[in-house]
Amino acid sequence: MTLRWLRRPVCVNLLLAILFSPFVLSSCSTEKAKWGNIQYHNTTCHYNVWWNGNESLKQGREKLHASVVDDYTRFLLPENIGTDDNARAVNPEMDRAIEKGVKGIKKHSIYVKGEEHVPYIKECYLLTAYATFYKHDFASTANTCNILVSQFAGTRAGDEGAVLLARCLVAEKRYAEAEAALDQLVVNLGKGNFNRSVREKLYMATVEATVPQEKYKKAVEYIHQAVSVSHSSRHKARLTFLMAQIYQHLDKRPVAAKYYHEVLRYGPEYVMEFNARLGE
Repeated sequence: MTLRWLRRPVCVNLLLAILFSPFVLSSCSTEKAKWGNIQYHNTTCHYNVWWNGNESLKQGREKLHASVVDDYTRFLLPENIGTDDNARAVNPEMDRAIEKGVKGIKKHSIYVKGEEHVPYIKECYLLTAYATFYKHDFASTANTCNILVSQFAGTRAGDEGAVLLARCLVAEKRYAEAEAALDQLVVNLGKGNFNRSVREKLYMATVEATVPQEKYKKAVEYIHQAVSVSHSSRHKARLTFLMAQIYQHLDKRPVAAKYYHEVLRYGPEYVMEFNARLGE
């Protein structure tokens, strides 16, 4: 019988790592960047550590979003991470995510000659950064993001860490500093020096930084940018609703009505609020 599962790249990598890794002969060293060492530690870090931590992060984030109540008398946030009380409610999930992230880094990092050789280590740093962010431990998040930015410059994880670092500034109401940092990342994107897969996060963070400064023209520009690249109906709905709120605030009611109508395409949960807004 043909073992079809052996054809899968993950299984092949795992088998090769087991068969040829120095783990079999010398406890799989993390001091030498040999191919077998790297394959073993990357595969083990991914499936035994990071995956479980990332599942806990996702569960905690969903629980957090479900517990947060938006105030529609104020501008809607692109992502509402709630109050400190909301954050404390997801401590168990986030603490587990942090535990897994730290474990992955400590047990599986192969940092030799100023370079990390295990790809999933940067994912463990990101995992830890997001978990502390949703706990509202912004100082710890900033520390982890600084490692991502310095150690993994030029990678998706490094760029995502830079955006999350700016979001920490937003959370601390240091809006002008956050905006300046994000503007530089936008410049980098234009020069091809920023990972395009992180564009949505970059644009949404820029909206977070500009709306509180009443820079509505710039905020609307980046809302359009974020909506155009987003694959999330939830994100599109929130951003479009925010755009409608901005135009209503600027007393451009026909334009506001247009965007309130557009929200209906993304989800029925906004219908009641949409109707209430039009009736004001």
